[in-house]
Amino acid sequence: MSAHGATRQRAFQTACTLAAAGKRPTIAAVREGLGGKGSQQAIGAGIDDWLDEAARRFQIPGIPEALRTQVVEVWDQACRLAGEQWFDTKTALEAQVSALDAQVAAVAGERDAASTEIEHLAAELNSRGTILLETQDALELAGTSLAARTEALQETTEALAQARAQGEDQSRQRDHSERVIAASAESLKAAQERIARLQVEQEVATARAELLERAEAVARDAAAQARADLVAEQALAEQLRGSLSERDGQLAALTATVQAEQQARDADTQHWLSRLAEHQAAVAAARARETALTEEKKALTLEAQRLRQDLRKVQSGIDDDERARGAARQG
Repeated sequence: MSAHGATRQRAFQTACTLAAAGKRPTIAAVREGLGGKGSQQAIGAGIDDWLDEAARRFQIPGIPEALRTQVVEVWDQACRLAGEQWFDTKTALEAQVSALDAQVAAVAGERDAASTEIEHLAAELNSRGTILLETQDALELAGTSLAARTEALQETTEALAQARAQGEDQSRQRDHSERVIAASAESLKAAQERIARLQVEQEVATARAELLERAEAVARDAAAQARADLVAEQALAEQLRGSLSERDGQLAALTATVQAEQQARDADTQHWLSRLAEHQAAVAAARARETALTEEKKALTLEAQRLRQDLRKVQSGIDDDERARGAARQG
């Protein structure tokens, strides 16, 4: 048996139990009896089965055919009217729910797309942040290298100053001046070449530092733009969340409308149950009248039998008198 059929059968049994306890078997009461489980369609079908069973039970021998026919016709008309009203209302509500489901699905798709775009922007921002950190590290390394080379240049300059001092001292000593000057000239030449190389390297380091500063500025601008894009995407996501909240409110209003329709149907069912109770009372009164007529018929039958017996006695007395008068005339 399918889940729908099982729920329908359990709803029918619950409706019978509620009716036996003197309670009205509405959809809400039957669902509560089922522990809050089961679809509304299956529960409604189970209640319809209970109504059909109740209609069949009206066919009791002894009830006048005309009264039984009227009761069944009234009940069928009530069930048919309630079913038509419920079908029209359910169809309209199902159409509204389908439209809302489509809108919710569309909003959910937009929200998923926005979330994907936000994740992409976050990944790109992380990547640009990594590049920026690498650029900063390279800039710090270049600064360190530049400081070391500047220090070496200072040491070379100091060494050159010392060599010049030594050259001045050796110039006063003519005996050793030529060798000291030659050595100093070579040292000076080497120092000058080293200074020239260090100047070139310093210029290259300066150019590289400028390039790194430009790259850092570009990376900062890109990071700021990415942050701005992320803020815009977050605002869009917040707007989408507001739209979802508004759709949730619409869905809650629709649910309230469905509940109001259900209450109206319950009231209509109560009205027809009251009519049914009235007809049952009329049937009971008719059966009581039938019982009274039966008793009266029995009493009249007994009275007729008694009168027949009295009539036989009178007739017997008359016959005796006639026989006596005939005997007297013959004598």
